[in-house]
Amino acid sequence: MTWANAKRCSAVAKSTGLLCKNPALANEDGLCRSHARSTGPRTSEGKLRVAARQWQHGKRSKPALVEKAASAAVAKALQAILAAELAGQPLTEEMLKRYCVTMEKWKQAREARLAFDAKIGAPG
Repeated sequence: MTWANAKRCSAVAKSTGLLCKNPALANEDGLCRSHARSTGPRTSEGKLRVAARQWQHGKRSKPALVEKAASAAVAKALQAILAAELAGQPLTEEMLKRYCVTMEKWKQAREARLAFDAKIGAPG
């Protein structure tokens, strides 16, 4: 099929009422590439790419807020340990347990955020 005998676009100009003269694409709507509209991504990979393009900064995203809260808890636990050391008091087992649990939660939250970022291809 050549350009001369190809099926034509069915779009009509509002101002003149004339049909578009471009060849139609091989899809069901019969419009040319100028008048055909995107139907959006159809595959899961395409949808993830679109989600990644919508990423602006991520400072208020759920994973970022979880990591921020976990980092604050880690800092608070470290501050308590340092305060105890500076006060001349021995470190208690409870303090060390709290620090270890807090650190483990922080690591899990960070791993979850990095996995999410890698999944959607967001900057990390």
